[in-house]
Amino acid sequence: MANVFFVLTCLGLLVNIASSDDMDCTRPPPPQWREEMKCCKMPGMKHRDFSTGRDCMKEIEDAHPEFEFKRHHHPKPFGNNNITQCFEQCVYKKSSLLDGDNKLNSTAIREDVTKQLTGVWKEVGVKLVDECLETAQKKVAENAECKSGSFEFKMCFLRGLFMNCPAESWTDSMLNLSINNGKPRSSNTLAIELR
Repeated sequence: MANVFFVLTCLGLLVNIASSDDMDCTRPPPPQWREEMKCCKMPGMKHRDFSTGRDCMKEIEDAHPEFEFKRHHHPKPFGNNNITQCFEQCVYKKSSLLDGDNKLNSTAIREDVTKQLTGVWKEVGVKLVDECLETAQKKVAENAECKSGSFEFKMCFLRGLFMNCPAESWTDSMLNLSINNGKPRSSNTLAIELR
């Protein structure tokens, strides 16, 4: 189960990074996505414990019997955005990051980010919260089953963290160094390379 969370998060992050403002979730992530993740030591953010994720998976499986998490070795969550959007909405709701109307709770999200991030990452995260809260609801598809914007917020936030990776968090992974002839890449370089 833990691997499913990791795969869903990584795939979501990289599909979003690879796309422009008009997210095309039907395209698979670039083949080097696992290597790209190694270029920046990103902070871990946990909005849930594993039981929350399991409970949400069960709710999604009950609501969408055609999709079983356990059946897929490498699930393809972006083929059905309703599933990923509803999964994130469930997780955010159980983590008290949504209000009673299933809207993003800006106060709770700011508190969560402030509590979980430290140093320069906290500065980046606090700025991203406002930016991503503003854009998340606009990105929700009109025909979406789950319209909280939690999935869109998460993608915006993770993409923003990655694209604003502080210099001291860039790694010397082989991919990172080989593309730049031994010099750390900037987020602008990475954005161009992934398009």
